[in-house]
Amino acid sequence: MTGVLRRGMAQKRGWRDLVLHMQHVKGGIRWLDSNALPLLDAAGNVMGYRGVARDITQQRLQQERIARLSRIQAVLSGINSTIVRVRERRELLSETCRIAVQQGGFRMAWIGLVEHGARKAIPLVWDGFEQGYLDDAASMLANREEDPGPRAGRFIRRK
Repeated sequence: MTGVLRRGMAQKRGWRDLVLHMQHVKGGIRWLDSNALPLLDAAGNVMGYRGVARDITQQRLQQERIARLSRIQAVLSGINSTIVRVRERRELLSETCRIAVQQGGFRMAWIGLVEHGARKAIPLVWDGFEQGYLDDAASMLANREEDPGPRAGRFIRRK
């Protein structure tokens, strides 16, 4: 229960345009835009609430898609302008990771080389909060059955 909802109930008030998210019985999260007024008995005690809630899940998902596409566009635009102005390879790769973290909203980005024979990843550059992830990248490749093929970094979304 949100703070707005609790306060409204405690103060015997309703609420307007309160966006809630809840677990649906069939699975998944549903977003609701709700309005409600309290139903009071003769003594002024709240007996319940009367209101309406509108399912805005699709609008919310669309907003998230647009935000994600905007972040991707910002990252690609930043990397394109970096390609034009930076000539040194390591600086270009490092700047690419920085752009992914700062403009893309990723917690961490890295670019590395894969040694096919040894099945090992060698991180070249990274930016963001590493927290042992680069050590785990090598073990992920070592446990693969097939040839891992070329890899160029990995982005980790913020939670």
